Amino acid sequence: MSTINSLSSTELPRSGAMPGDSSPEPQKRFIDAKDGSFIIYGPDGKPVQADLGTIMMMVNMKRTENLDKQVALQLDDIQKRNAVISAMTEAMAKARQAMQEGGRDLVKVWKEYGLEITMDRNEAKKGVGYLNLWNDPAVYLVLTCETLHDDQGKYYIKDPMTGKEISLREFAKNYDVAWTDADSDDDKTRKSAWESNIANLKSRTDVLNNDSQMDNIKLQNVLEKRNNSFEMCTKVMQTNNSSVQSVLRNL
Repeated sequence: MSTINSLSSTELPRSGAMPGDSSPEPQKRFIDAKDGSFIIYGPDGKPVQADLGTIMMMVNMKRTENLDKQVALQLDDIQKRNAVISAMTEAMAKARQAMQEGGRDLVKVWKEYGLEITMDRNEAKKGVGYLNLWNDPAVYLVLTCETLHDDQGKYYIKDPMTGKEISLREFAKNYDVAWTDADSDDDKTRKSAWESNIANLKSRTDVLNNDSQMDNIKLQNVLEKRNNSFEMCTKVMQTNNSSVQSVLRNL
């Protein structure tokens, strides 16, 4: 951030000129590094003069800014993990409900076919197929098809990252939970699968809880560093202000 090298001097009017001064004397804006000044680069990318106290303040301000970004990222990670933990808890509750009710972990979908009579040719075309029985008046026999679902959709859960309603099996796949298909026609086999899935969900939740505790500890450490850096900025600023006030009093 800083470099120590020689820089040619620039003449500028003396800052802080007192009333009544007829012609303020120029002062050196830059002096050679060998005389005790440090050259750093300002926001515009140009080198500016700064004493050691100013450099310390700027370094700590930049460090505070970087630590603020780390805090924001860690808070975001913690919030996402907590959302997954909450969803895991809900998934376990849904799995227990499914086990007690003898439910399955997939929505069963099937098609039911039927026949309808219509006089509207456009309606007839909407069916799977149709047969023109009469022409005057037009009468059509239509083959219909309806997609049906059973009630297993009540075991669905909302994905905390996408907000999409998904099955417990899909949820487990998305969040690294070992899963045993619980869709057997045998009640005992299906119950055993649910017991295994509940145990796996709990195990994964415990891991996430441990990770969350570690993240909280890391966050506290970063916050402590950030606060120390900010306090250092404040102290340096107070010291510089005191020095300026002392100079002004002696003018």
